[in-house]
Amino acid sequence: RLVLEGIRGDMQAPWPPYWSVPAWAAILTAHSPEENGVFGDMIVEAPGLPDLVAPTDVDLLLDPFFLLEFTLADWGVIHLRHPRRRALHSPPVWELLSRAGIETGVIRFDFTYPAEGEAEFIVSSWAGRDTWQLARAGPARGQDIASAAARRAGLLEPFSDDEPPDARLLAELLPRFERPAPADAVVNPFSVLRIAAENERRTLEAAERLIHVRPALPFLAVYVPGFDKVCHAFWQYRFPEAYGDRRPAAEDIAELGPVVDRYLAFVDRSLGHLIAAYGEMPNVIVVSDHGFEANTTHPMWRGWHSARGIAIAAGPSFGHRDAPLPVSYYDVVPTVMDVMGFAAPDGMRGSSLLRR
Repeated sequence: RLVLEGIRGDMQAPWPPYWSVPAWAAILTAHSPEENGVFGDMIVEAPGLPDLVAPTDVDLLLDPFFLLEFTLADWGVIHLRHPRRRALHSPPVWELLSRAGIETGVIRFDFTYPAEGEAEFIVSSWAGRDTWQLARAGPARGQDIASAAARRAGLLEPFSDDEPPDARLLAELLPRFERPAPADAVVNPFSVLRIAAENERRTLEAAERLIHVRPALPFLAVYVPGFDKVCHAFWQYRFPEAYGDRRPAAEDIAELGPVVDRYLAFVDRSLGHLIAAYGEMPNVIVVSDHGFEANTTHPMWRGWHSARGIAIAAGPSFGHRDAPLPVSYYDVVPTVMDVMGFAAPDGMRGSSLLRR
């Protein structure tokens, strides 16, 4: 529906290997890595040392430093974290809007810890459990994982460990979860799917709760990374023809091949429910910072990021266009500011899609 009624565009990821954290730093600020200060994915925190950046595509056998790093994380000597707000040297879009007097909500984006003072309703990326726990990145505790307004609104309740997994959803995505892991997988894809689906469900539940509390909330940003994780883990079963003589076993293709499409249907349905929670159709912008493709050399995943992302925009401010537009990372914030009635601050890269 969003594509049929609005506009769409190809978003080319400019920096191989297309890590998502620096991409989103650029998308959320309309500033380059040299300007916003974010160049890598995972932050390593050690007592008495400045924050370090760790890549997420390393081969532990070929790079003993990272094997030591993950061992130290396992022992609790160092901590692998989603990046804090201090990692970002430029203000993200929700801070710009909040400073302008616009009530805003943000659910599980990076650069939101500590949560207080960034915007009204913040649930940081440090809340809950996600697939980074497979790299020993555990959930945080304490008041700083959500703003006071978010806690009062009950937005942390879906992330409680006391809430059981949604067995029906997991069975919909993969009816036989207890089967042995595929022989060709370095990381157990079933663990990835379970964590991604549960984190996504809880994130979207928190977002829907916020809309019920604030039905006229002017701005809401929700980060839904689970499809990325599922593509990493299941790509070879969905597109086995891309792997030639290294294709997975036939029984794995038959059983695991549908998971990518099922997960996409779950996300699409959930976003539809979230949009419907508004009384009237809001302006909606959907952004993917990269695409996916087959990879036979990555040490962990057989599905890896490709350069082609997407941008979709629909709602009262966006008239329909048949032809796709070229879109850059730097166009998102100017477009949001334009939709909200503000000029983009001086020094930003990119331009509003409304002016094309």
